[in-house]
Amino acid sequence: MCSADAPSGTPSFGPLLPEQWVEMIEVCPDAVLVVDADRRIQGWNQAAERLFGYRRDEAIGQDFNLLVPEERRAERELDRLTDWNEDGGEVRELLTERRANDGRTVLVRLSRQVLRGAAGEVQGAIAILRDVTETEGAMRRAAEALHLARLGNIASQIAHEMRNPLAGIHGAIQILTRRAQADADTLEVYSAIGEEVRRLDRLVADLQRFARPSSSVRDRLEVGAWLTELAPGWMENGEKLVLHTQDAVHLSTDPALLEEILVELVRNARDAAGDRGLELTLQLTATPEGCTLCVRDNGPGIEAAQANSIFKPFHTTKARGSGLGLALARRHAESMGGRLELCTSAPDSARFQLSLPLA
Repeated sequence: MCSADAPSGTPSFGPLLPEQWVEMIEVCPDAVLVVDADRRIQGWNQAAERLFGYRRDEAIGQDFNLLVPEERRAERELDRLTDWNEDGGEVRELLTERRANDGRTVLVRLSRQVLRGAAGEVQGAIAILRDVTETEGAMRRAAEALHLARLGNIASQIAHEMRNPLAGIHGAIQILTRRAQADADTLEVYSAIGEEVRRLDRLVADLQRFARPSSSVRDRLEVGAWLTELAPGWMENGEKLVLHTQDAVHLSTDPALLEEILVELVRNARDAAGDRGLELTLQLTATPEGCTLCVRDNGPGIEAAQANSIFKPFHTTKARGSGLGLALARRHAESMGGRLELCTSAPDSARFQLSLPLA
């Protein structure tokens, strides 16, 4: 598994490993890390440098949590793996995520072995991390696409069955309201029923949008000018928008889908801001591959435990909501060859990034 020409001046991995292991670990194509009993990194091979972007001198002495994403920390993944491993359990080819120096999330297959002293005491552990971002990512995307297609079919059937009864209820409420003009209490009840019918109607509309494949229409768009013209119209009275754009960012994209994505992000930011009033920053940045659009709000942020779920269909933290908005937005982004992701979630804001490719 590990074969290559050994580099000159192979460094020592400290007292935790026999010297005869060192050369083999240095030339292993997978990232190999050695941690002590306090989970501080004591060994870091060349493959680890390439995978995570930290030089050996930057990594040595750091806590292993340096590489663990926030949501994995919230799940106490490292504690559970350590306890299981030290109790005699094997950790082999575990699919998990780690974080690189540039903030990227790296999908890895993790194997971990406890290192013990002569008396059997735990001195640390050695971990092998194999980068499977591309292969596993492709399999995940294919499985997710199939899952979404099935959900779309179900959503379409539900929407179809609900639409006609809702129209009938809405018409009946209108007739009853006209007949009860003098009865304030009855009118209040009818008004509440009507509002619930409208809410269900919006849910049906969301289900239909979710079931409908994303458009493949493409127009040439100068994104900066387009944002300058439209973005202020997405804001309500009293809300603040800070817009940073660049000239000559031209894409071949679907303006309708792009607007739908951004309006959904604005709507979510508004709900998150609540009574404090929305303050939104929208930044357009040109890249060699296309452009990125970052949307940052002034809400309370998103809990680490929720970060992996916010793009799942029907997941919502709101008292009322279909949970389809962000799932639709991500689907639209991917249909245009782009990607929508949550970049950061500080206690006082969340930042989403939409990446779009050149034509």
